Amino acid sequence: MSSEDQLEHVNRREFTRLRSSAECVCLFAGKESRAVLADASRGGCKLRFDEPDMAMAALLPVPCDIVIRDEESVMPATVMWANGDLAGCRFQQPLSLDEVSRLLGGRFRLEVLREPEGVSTPRAHIESRAEAEARQEAEMAAAIRRMVEAED
Repeated sequence: MSSEDQLEHVNRREFTRLRSSAECVCLFAGKESRAVLADASRGGCKLRFDEPDMAMAALLPVPCDIVIRDEESVMPATVMWANGDLAGCRFQQPLSLDEVSRLLGGRFRLEVLREPEGVSTPRAHIESRAEAEARQEAEMAAAIRRMVEAED
């Protein structure tokens, strides 16, 4: 691997992440909690939750669609990974620099767009875009495995 390839591999993020300690309010199945914004960029953010058990119950399995709102914007995002008390989110559209600045100021709310596992809900489950993509990827992988096994 050339040094250029190594540099590209190490620096694969499209946007610069900015560290933060801003606090936000999270809404999990109607219950409020708090989180700290560990870092943010135009492309995504990392959150550290005060009540990780409640957060993980709401966010797992990933991917999980969320909405981050402030006084001026609604910022749809997808939780791509969650572990312990941390979660990494990808914004569905890159944020403006003003939106990133407001996030770093800590005046926002996070809301999970699905009910946590084990919580009954009277309405039918509507598959999110992230869930549909994950399901399609799993179906494609299974079809490829079957084709490879059939050749053997």
